[in-house]
Amino acid sequence: MSDSKDTISALENLRDFADGPIIGALVNIANSNFGAAAMGAFAGAGAAYYLSISLSHKERKINQLLATNAAASWAISVFNHSIGYKRQLAGPVVQEFRHQQLRYKEYEEAGGSGVFEIEFDFVTLSPPSYDTQGLSAQIAEKTGAEAKTILASYYLHQCYDSFKVSILARGDAISFLGSLRGTDAEKELVPRYLGLPLPDFGMDARFRDAIFGIHHQMDGVIFFSYYLAVKLSKRAQILSSSIGQNAPKPVSFTVSLEAIQGLMPSPDEFPDWDL
Repeated sequence: MSDSKDTISALENLRDFADGPIIGALVNIANSNFGAAAMGAFAGAGAAYYLSISLSHKERKINQLLATNAAASWAISVFNHSIGYKRQLAGPVVQEFRHQQLRYKEYEEAGGSGVFEIEFDFVTLSPPSYDTQGLSAQIAEKTGAEAKTILASYYLHQCYDSFKVSILARGDAISFLGSLRGTDAEKELVPRYLGLPLPDFGMDARFRDAIFGIHHQMDGVIFFSYYLAVKLSKRAQILSSSIGQNAPKPVSFTVSLEAIQGLMPSPDEFPDWDL
């Protein structure tokens, strides 16, 4: 019985409070011009807040698109230059070395009698200058690209570094081989050049390994710069479409594989990197 009386008393107090000055004042404020202005201000602030979120989201996408365009252009530049470097410089050096290897193999198969004549290819190679580390940082920090694209940029940088090391190693080997001319060790020139067993003992494969390093790492630079150019240009297209009207124009990348036939490495050499 006591509980029932307490409940009735509480309900009466609640009714009195609803009819009291505080609630009444709040209702009057809401109905007044000031109240309407306040409510409008709250609504305007909310709309502005959501608009700012929308704008910041769009601005973030625009910034990503601009960064992706820059990275894609960067990768395209590395690809085009590395194709030209292989065609004009590194490719002929590798092909000439392989030609001399084949000639020596035929010489041995014919009995190896007489003197093996060889023309040493000591043409100077200077490594090209690519800021692949900067490109990798750009992709990782500013484009919002997927993890595999970021990983590809890391591999590009590693291939480029190894490519430079191979070129410098070839230059060091050429200096050493040149120092053998006119000495008793001149008979070791051919085996040291081709990476064959020496007349007395041992083997010196430094020049041969440098040539192979140039070939394989150059192909790595070409492949991963091509991979990045394809992936980043596709991402730029997606970002541009999602931004909609007035979006910056995305970078596009097209290449005629027929025009660079024999210069692109086989995709079979990179089975984990589907384009």
